[in-house]
Amino acid sequence: MSRIVYVWEYGGGLGHIGPFHAVASKLKERGHDVTLVVRDISKVDRLYAGLGCDVLQAPTRTRRSNDLHPHPCCLAQVLRNVGFGDRDYLTNAYACWESILRLTSPDVVVADHAPGALLALRQSGIPVVLFGLGFAHPPQIHPLPPLVPCNNDEDAAASEVLLTGEVNQVLHGHGKRGLNHFGSLYDFSDHFLLSLAELDPYPQRTSGEYVGAWPLQVPNGGMVPWPPGVGPRIFAYLKKSKGLGHLFQHLLARGNPTVIVCDGMDIEPLQRLAGPHLRFVDRPLPIDAALSDCDAAILNGGHAVTCATLLAGKPILQIPHNLEQFVTAQKCEQVGASLASHREDGPDIVSKLELILSDPNYGNAAQAFASRYAQFQPQHSPQRIAERIHNLC
Repeated sequence: MSRIVYVWEYGGGLGHIGPFHAVASKLKERGHDVTLVVRDISKVDRLYAGLGCDVLQAPTRTRRSNDLHPHPCCLAQVLRNVGFGDRDYLTNAYACWESILRLTSPDVVVADHAPGALLALRQSGIPVVLFGLGFAHPPQIHPLPPLVPCNNDEDAAASEVLLTGEVNQVLHGHGKRGLNHFGSLYDFSDHFLLSLAELDPYPQRTSGEYVGAWPLQVPNGGMVPWPPGVGPRIFAYLKKSKGLGHLFQHLLARGNPTVIVCDGMDIEPLQRLAGPHLRFVDRPLPIDAALSDCDAAILNGGHAVTCATLLAGKPILQIPHNLEQFVTAQKCEQVGASLASHREDGPDIVSKLELILSDPNYGNAAQAFASRYAQFQPQHSPQRIAERIHNLC
């Protein structure tokens, strides 16, 4: 029996800890101990109930970072905005991760958007498996290309140089070799990308295995509570934004059977808006069932649910909130199966939804995408990943 330690340092929602549940279950079946070191413990309790995993809090920045880059265009700028480029924070986080690794004594570490943990793991001899989205795990190229065109004074290459310099000072202070370039922090042979090639923000990538996305197994999730109604079924998974008022009023008037999962929203005032055809829920639902039953989806550009929706052959209206989601929405538009709208532009959100529902080209593109992957079975990926981790122990 070995100890597997899963580390998650940055990012929100269930897109990180959620997919690992299936892998953790397979590892537990093999008799391994699994410890979760996570950014948000609240995402663990219900989902991992009964699995018997130890849970620890990952290092977090206690004071708010100043946005050095109001409109980040690359991973380096995103990380600097959340404080990863702050030398004092990096020094403290490095020490915390070293303590966590010493206390947990892992045989294998599974790293999901955890650059601080990867710093502490350098030259440790502990096997590392990268697990997660391409956005958080860039390829081994220098300089890393911008994810969107840069429109600020400091371009992507300059931001990467600055971040690498800060990181290397911390590494040198602990007697470790510095990075040749920032992408070399992610230089591990075992790299599982929870994505498909068409959605990878780094098409230049030459290594890593695309394993797709698999349905989140929701304990006691029950059935999808589809209300009655006329016309296409609409499934939405959304965070709060200013433009949603227009959308909800439009859906209420439209009369389609619609289920909206409220991610982090106060559901009580929304319930007053609910009608016979429009339902709001504040708990995770079995995504595979929702996508199988719906005719169109409204999402925030979450990568895993976008991937699963395309594999189900359903068109999408994307309302992204951040750079990662914007890039996913952009990639989805390139497939032809989606449109994207600004989260605060209610009229545009409604207009784009009408296009998705009325123009068959979006649904046809989604179905064509699903047909290309008809033989792809991402539900088998957790077993393969667990086997690889087991073989590293």
